[in-house]
Amino acid sequence: MNSRPVSLLFYLGQVEGCLGLPQIVQREWEEHFVRLCQDKFDDAKQKITWLDGMLGSMPIISGNVKAAAHHAFQQRFGVDELGELLVELPIEPEHWQAAGEMVIEKRAPSSEKSRQYKDSVLWHALLEAGQSQTMILVTQDKGFLSVTRGDLDPSLQEEGHQVGV
Repeated sequence: MNSRPVSLLFYLGQVEGCLGLPQIVQREWEEHFVRLCQDKFDDAKQKITWLDGMLGSMPIISGNVKAAAHHAFQQRFGVDELGELLVELPIEPEHWQAAGEMVIEKRAPSSEKSRQYKDSVLWHALLEAGQSQTMILVTQDKGFLSVTRGDLDPSLQEEGHQVGV
């Protein structure tokens, strides 16, 4: 088991911090989770159908996997698992506009070859949240990082300083 997530949660408890989860990321994670559950269900159903054809009398499986997966995801990211450690960061209309401008201007996390609209929306949600609380961006996404070091891209650092983050 990877100890980094456990260490992060312990640290957040010690400093009375929280995990900010932008709505756009939560929506993406939920859609991936639902699709994975549906794929696994379909695979299991196909295998049981094959076994039924070969052996007979296998149970027929059915159910609303998408609804169950949505519910399970909400439970996992709700009070049951993370409780008050998880804070939803809303995506506001101005975040969409600012993100579009970043992509058009090819500013990080976008580049000449990579149009990172969702990451740009995420960046603006983080900037807004950072104006009222200390934020730490934990990422391996190279669009946010400096080419020469593992620091935040200089243009993003400058943008953060301009808004007081």
